[in-house]
Amino acid sequence: MRVPRAGDHARTALDLAYQGAPLLHMTLADMAGSIGEPAGSAEHFGLARELSAATGDQLTEAPRC
Repeated sequence: MRVPRAGDHARTALDLAYQGAPLLHMTLADMAGSIGEPAGSAEHFGLARELSAATGDQLTEAPRC
């Protein structure tokens, strides 16, 4: 039986974080836009787009502002 190493755990944690991060940033962008913060909204949409592109996830890729 193979015992997981710290590096394995770190990779798993990063994989899980990247899976949820684009959606989180899209949600934050929507919230910022709804309270009249277009700069914050654009920044979060940009982060969501970059994370989606980095992970190859086209389904959650955010639109450009």
